Amino acid sequence: MFVVGTPRAGSTLFEQIAASHSKVIGSRERQDIGETAKKLGGIPSSAWTTEAISVAAETYLAALSGNATGALRMIDKMPDNIFRLGLIATMFPNARVIFCSRDSRAIALSCFFQYFAQPYGFGTDFPDTAFRIRETDRLRAHWELVQPLRHITISYEELVANPEGKSWRLIEFLGLEWEASCLEFYKTKRPVRTASFTQVRTPLYQDAVDHWRHYERFLLGLEF
Repeated sequence: MFVVGTPRAGSTLFEQIAASHSKVIGSRERQDIGETAKKLGGIPSSAWTTEAISVAAETYLAALSGNATGALRMIDKMPDNIFRLGLIATMFPNARVIFCSRDSRAIALSCFFQYFAQPYGFGTDFPDTAFRIRETDRLRAHWELVQPLRHITISYEELVANPEGKSWRLIEFLGLEWEASCLEFYKTKRPVRTASFTQVRTPLYQDAVDHWRHYERFLLGLEF
């Protein structure tokens, strides 16, 4: 399963909920698909031979297999894989995709406040961040129409408002039976190395939904 979207849109939380299921392993933000795209090209070309795609898929799965004991589902939550879904669909036609959705103003503010380990230069400039969010949303709408993989869109705000219902929907999408542990995701002991590592160690709270309103005057005039 691939969790994709804009950074700070809830991908770590969605992964943590799913990875709290006994049959799911969260493999965090992997660089493998990005490296494959660099090697083969991000769009179909003569380099996308049947053999090259097969080798790339086998190499990717081999890298994950060491942590997959007893698991039925593996999660790669690299948000930027939204730019590579064409390649992903070619490598893994049975994969599933979760598109992360969150209020654009909340994403913009969260990106601005966050010092990323990865080079997300857009996060230091509100207009640039707004452009990134707008174009990513446009791309998401495109993929929802044309890419063949099974997919759903999960809203961070809807999850906070209805934790059990939306978490149940997530597990159902994975084709698994519901487990109550998914509602107590904050008790799951697993490494989390993204900027949201503290948020996924606590129960869901409403404050994060409306936090951006304290800075609303700085977001006026932005085009999302």
